[in-house]
Amino acid sequence: MRKTKKTICAAKALVMLLAALPAAPATAAAQAVVNANTAEELQNAIASNTEIILKGETYTFSDVLDIKNVENLTITGTSGTRIVTASDWDEVVRINDSSNITISNVYIGHEVPRGLACTEGVLYVFLSKNITINGCELYGCGICGFKIQLSTAVFNDTIIRDCTYYLGEATNSTIEFNRCTFKDNGYRNSSSGGSPRADESAGFEISASSEDFTTFLTFNGCTFTNNNITHFKQEVTRAGDSWNYDYFTGENYYSAGLTKVNDCTFTGNLWQSRPDTPPPPPPPPAAGGPTAWAVEQVNAAIAEGLVPQSLQSNYTQATTRAEFCALAVALYENLKGEITGRETFSDTNDVNVQKAAFIKVVNGMGNGLFAPNDALTREQAAVMLARLADAVGKPFPKQAPSFADNASVSTWAIEGLGQVQAAGIMGGVGNDRFAPKDPYTREQSIVTIMRVFEALS
Repeated sequence: MRKTKKTICAAKALVMLLAALPAAPATAAAQAVVNANTAEELQNAIASNTEIILKGETYTFSDVLDIKNVENLTITGTSGTRIVTASDWDEVVRINDSSNITISNVYIGHEVPRGLACTEGVLYVFLSKNITINGCELYGCGICGFKIQLSTAVFNDTIIRDCTYYLGEATNSTIEFNRCTFKDNGYRNSSSGGSPRADESAGFEISASSEDFTTFLTFNGCTFTNNNITHFKQEVTRAGDSWNYDYFTGENYYSAGLTKVNDCTFTGNLWQSRPDTPPPPPPPPAAGGPTAWAVEQVNAAIAEGLVPQSLQSNYTQATTRAEFCALAVALYENLKGEITGRETFSDTNDVNVQKAAFIKVVNGMGNGLFAPNDALTREQAAVMLARLADAVGKPFPKQAPSFADNASVSTWAIEGLGQVQAAGIMGGVGNDRFAPKDPYTREQSIVTIMRVFEALS
């Protein structure tokens, strides 16, 4: 299966943008009604607060129908309406940085010979909220029916069929499928017209860019028929775990993806006939090294000189308060120059603790004590990261945190936690929880320090 590498750095920046998208309005603005008779008229009509009515004809694009920076848009087809592209290297419909978009009663596909393999999916949704697909068909040589990243979407009564490799791909997104049909996907004909063959691939590729994110897929009353695919889904699990393959058990998995399958029907799919023999998991991380999700950002932080040699091992152990000071001081001095002042404590002579206290990134525990060897908690880390941005002179925006366990957050940590959540520096641990009193590991500390560095540089 073709995979696109996504860095944690990119996910951080994208989540910052996603948080800035407006919420769905309580009452949608009135929509101007536009009739589009050609592909050019359709593209030109794309605008906020618009309803576009299509004829029962084919709208052919040389590349892609592009919906970008739009709110409250409805596209409605009539019997036989088709939106197609003759390009085998583009999506058919691309929705980017938009909200409250509804597409209904349209065939959407690649008009490319079936023996060829396109390089993109049929529908691509990125950094968007409240995308609804009603009564459509997504089809053709696209490598999959949809790719959805950092978005929320609902598919109702929609068919995804005849896609080359797999059914769909979801990253850091929440997607619901109601009464949808997935059929005849994964054929992978050779370009020379050879017979179909199955790829060692999954119907749904579900991933999260780091331990801070989760993808949710829900299937209600859906039908899966004659899909030439070896596994129902494949998901990259959270830090330290192996790859999971689900040959349809209907169970929920707490990892990179949470999947619920309710009242669905499965007939003639390849994964139903294969033995339960998943490939071996990838090798574990090197002893003492960072786990897979953190490797790239940890290496980047080391390259930037943000990680002292003493912290370049045992990445999964809890960070101490003094160790986090060393990371904070390294970041500050990288951006602002040497810290010459000191604030002392009676229980430590650690110069990094003294420097971090001087620039007001950390406070003591009272009575002149700092407790340098105590394990750092997640809420302490959040506050120190927010203060670090303040110290550099580029404070994060203030916003109340939105976790289900906000009541468990200490009063003194609420503001800082809201800031780092809004800035995309720290997220939750799953199920909308932050777990403020849990310990914070070295690799988590290094990754979030790197995110702050990238945000402030």
